[in-house]
Amino acid sequence: MSFISKLQWDLERFGLTPRQVAHNIVHSRELPAPFMLNSIPKSGTHLLERIFSLHPDVRRKLVRKLFHKNLDRYGGFERQANSLRGGQYLLCHLPWDLGIGRALDGKGMKSVLIVRDPRAIFASEAHYIIRNEHHEHHHMVPSGKFEDALDFCLAYRQANEDPTYIDTALRFKGWLSHPGTIITKYETLVAGTRDARIAEIGRLFGHFGLRYDDRLLEAILDRSVFSTSLTFRKADPYSWKRELPQGWAEKITTLMPTFRDFGYEV
Repeated sequence: MSFISKLQWDLERFGLTPRQVAHNIVHSRELPAPFMLNSIPKSGTHLLERIFSLHPDVRRKLVRKLFHKNLDRYGGFERQANSLRGGQYLLCHLPWDLGIGRALDGKGMKSVLIVRDPRAIFASEAHYIIRNEHHEHHHMVPSGKFEDALDFCLAYRQANEDPTYIDTALRFKGWLSHPGTIITKYETLVAGTRDARIAEIGRLFGHFGLRYDDRLLEAILDRSVFSTSLTFRKADPYSWKRELPQGWAEKITTLMPTFRDFGYEV
């Protein structure tokens, strides 16, 4: 992504373009209630952010993506939620937490969780590690080979008793039963038919009470997938079937039997 393209998108997603600032002032009383966008890591975080930030009444709060590791730095989730204004959302990688669920309920805030086939999560994370020199684990795969990155994601994490990427994903399971949370699949937003993708965006907007019509949904869909994203590689959610070496899909499958709860066959 070029510097100019990134700057333009940063202004747009945080609602800082002149047009958006004026819109938010004029329509301040009509803006929707704040909400949370949540995702399992490598499940389409930036796709979800882009879809919502392209809505004229919506903008991301000017704060970094929230993880459990940085919540204390920002004063905790409840403090961040309390600071939101109409039309703003928090972008998060937050596994299920009863305290966060109660904070959302107490403010009347809703959320969406985007999920993805765990075999694709594994493949995506391995690619991200080897191509992003700033990744915390980039130096752990000096060969730069995809299969070595897969081995790292699995074997290194297990050997050091740290959670694997699959373990991390499964910690989001509690959101499935949270009444204010709606679940969407990365595959539906990227690989469904055009009508199905438009319908899914409309379903998501409806969950938060966002206004929309067919023209807006069409325009957002056409701008939703963009190859200049820092993490986006290709609009093919099933590329893992070609990319994973022989036996790896089965190996990952043995680690995630409860992923059926997210709607994936294993």
